[in-house]
Amino acid sequence: MIPKFSYKGGGVFIWFLQRLTGIILLLLLFTHFFYFHLYLHFVGQEFNFAEVSARLVSPFWKTFDVLFLFTAVFHGLNGVWMIASDYLQKDWIKVTVLSAVLVLGTVLTILGLLTIVPFKP
Repeated sequence: MIPKFSYKGGGVFIWFLQRLTGIILLLLLFTHFFYFHLYLHFVGQEFNFAEVSARLVSPFWKTFDVLFLFTAVFHGLNGVWMIASDYLQKDWIKVTVLSAVLVLGTVLTILGLLTIVPFKP
């Protein structure tokens, strides 16, 4: 039996997570933009590979980037799933799209983590 895909019942939590990750993404984006595109420019520090290397070695910035990765992947692909589930009628197509979204999310998260976590300058 194919489950019914709807946002009744347990979907309120996913709806809330979508809004929460949107707010978190705005905060992370403004922090990133302010620090890397305004602050470093005004203090005269160059934005080059050495600066990025130093940042990716720092536990704070590594945690910041991992949080940015998780929230961006979840928010983006959950949004795709919400739109698809609203417009798709057949359950087998919904299952296919959901499977593709889950696989894409897993691949993007693994690739991002492989870039951020083991980075050595």
